[in-house]
Amino acid sequence: WKQSEKLLLAGAQGKGKLINYLAAARAAQQAGNYQHSDDLLVQAVKSTKGSELAVGLQQAQLQIERKQYEQSLATCLRLKKTFPKHQYINNMLLKTYTKLEDWQSVLALVPALKKYKLLPSKETIKLEIKAYDELVNNMANSRNASSKDPKALLEMWHKIPKRTLKQSDFVQVAQKFFGHLISLEDQPSDLKVGEAELRQFLSIHWDHELIRQYGCLKGKDSKRQLLFAKDQLKQRPNDAMLLLTLGRLSLLNEQFDEALFYFESSLNQESHCDTRNELSRLYMAKNDTVKALEMVRLGLGPALPNLPLPSASF
Repeated sequence: WKQSEKLLLAGAQGKGKLINYLAAARAAQQAGNYQHSDDLLVQAVKSTKGSELAVGLQQAQLQIERKQYEQSLATCLRLKKTFPKHQYINNMLLKTYTKLEDWQSVLALVPALKKYKLLPSKETIKLEIKAYDELVNNMANSRNASSKDPKALLEMWHKIPKRTLKQSDFVQVAQKFFGHLISLEDQPSDLKVGEAELRQFLSIHWDHELIRQYGCLKGKDSKRQLLFAKDQLKQRPNDAMLLLTLGRLSLLNEQFDEALFYFESSLNQESHCDTRNELSRLYMAKNDTVKALEMVRLGLGPALPNLPLPSASF
C-alpha cells in the first residue's frame, strides 16, 4: 500500500491530480495511516477547484470504514447543506445512519430514495421493513417511558405507510408490535385503541399468531369484536387459534357456555398451551376439578412410563 501511495502521489503532480490524491488517501488508509489519509484529502481539495463534493464523499466513506460513524455523519450533513440537490449524499447518509442504527433517520430518507430511485424498489421496501422492525425491537427492550406508552406506540403505527403494511414480510413486525402492546397490562384503557388497528391489519394479512393476539386485546366494543371473529370462522371453521380467540372473546362478553365450546373445539384441532390453560381455568370456575387437572396433565407432555413411586408417607 505504501508503494501504491508513492506512485499515486507521483501521478498527482500531472493531470488527473484529484483522482490520484483520492486513490492515495485510500492507500494510506489501507496502510493504517489515518492522519496521512486525511492530509491527502486536504491536498486533494487544494489541487482541484470544485472538488469539495468528491473529496467529501470519499472522506465520509473512509470514515465509515474506520467505524468513525459520528464523523461520517458530520461530513455528510456538511455536504448536504452545501450541495442540497446532490442525491448521492443521501446514499452516503443512508450508510451512515444504518451503521449508527438511527432507524428514524433511515425512514426519513426513504421518500428521497424512492423519488430519485437511489435504490431498487425491492431493496427500498426491505430497508423500510427492517427499519420498522428495529424500531419495534428497540421499543420492546427500552426503558424509556414512551416505549411503554400505548398511545405513543400507536402514533408510530399510524405513521407506517399503507404500502408497507401490505407487504407480507411486515407480518413479523406486526406480531412483535402487538405483542409488546399486549405486554403493557397496566394500560387496559389504551389497549382498546390497539384492537381496531389489529383488526384492520388482520383484514389484510391472516396470521395465526396475530389472531391469537387479537383475543388478548380488549376493544371498545367487545360485541363487535366477537362478531368480527365469528365472521372469520365462516372461512376457517377448523382454525385452532381462531377458535381459541373466540373462546376468549366469549369470556369477555360473559358467554361462558360458548367459550367452553370454542375452547374445546380448539383443543380438538390443536393441543396448544394457551387453550389448555384457558380450559383449566374455566373448568375450575365451574368446579370441574377432574377436567381441570386433566388439562394440567396434558401440559406435562407425553404419558410417562409406568414406574414405582413412593407411598404418601415417604
